[in-house]
Amino acid sequence: MKNNLLCAVLVLLTTLSTQAQEIAEEPAGSTEATVETPAEVSSGEFTKAWVLSASNLIWNEKLEFRQGLGFYNDVANFSLISLMIKREYNSVNWGVHIGAMAGVGKANGGGNTSNVDYAETNIPVTIVGFTPRLYYNLSDRINLGLSSFNFLKSISWPEKTGIQVNSGRSFNSALALDIHVRLFERWEFNQGLGVVAEGATLWNVGFNYRY
Repeated sequence: MKNNLLCAVLVLLTTLSTQAQEIAEEPAGSTEATVETPAEVSSGEFTKAWVLSASNLIWNEKLEFRQGLGFYNDVANFSLISLMIKREYNSVNWGVHIGAMAGVGKANGGGNTSNVDYAETNIPVTIVGFTPRLYYNLSDRINLGLSSFNFLKSISWPEKTGIQVNSGRSFNSALALDIHVRLFERWEFNQGLGVVAEGATLWNVGFNYRY
């Protein structure tokens, strides 16, 4: 008798537990339309959002001179304001950004070698490119990621008599380790550090707006 009663209680508890789980998994207010925030729209196991980003990109690269039969090296420094638009796909732990970028700024170069008398400042430079990113969510507000900056650079260094000038490549790829911190519902702070080429570093700092 006791065994039969115990079995009945176990069956009842199992049934109630199953029903409770099914109720918990149902959307709240099934008779009402689900309210979704404009910044994140559910799609399967991912949420999607558009992200606008304004950043300061700073990097240095090798500046090359040719004077007569001699070749000499110096350093060029770049500082640009870039605008990016990205599509975000975010899961519980991982996410990706896929986006495009454009930027304008200034470059300075030369003046650090005694072999060539060359120094220029405030040379206009523009870039266009694309920026994929893979990241891991450390929490609801912080994620750590790896960004790839791939851009076409346009700059024209003034030439002096007998001196030919060139800096880096027209097309550049940089990898940067970065962190994004959610400050408010729609605003994020981001900062990253990476490399453009051997001995050339890139620093990125800015803000994101999610919608």
